[in-house]
Amino acid sequence: MAKDYTAIPHGYLSECEMLTDEEFGRLIRGLLRYSMDGTPICADGNARFFARRMMNQEDINRKRYSDVTHGRTRAQDRQQPNVQSSTE
Repeated sequence: MAKDYTAIPHGYLSECEMLTDEEFGRLIRGLLRYSMDGTPICADGNARFFARRMMNQEDINRKRYSDVTHGRTRAQDRQQPNVQSSTE
């Protein structure tokens, strides 16, 4: 199952308070693109100091999401009864 969202922790507001609204907006837009297709955030100015941290966090979130969905799929597979062919 594809992940169609990006978690944006509230802490990013305080961590990035030195950024202008424009810088912060470009950074978040870059994060969304990174989440969708893996395009690294291209940041300049002060935003460049936060881009790597946000991409690292997104990588962690993506792995957790994958682990959870994979675990749920395996659990569902185990719950499915083995259906034998009626031609046997």
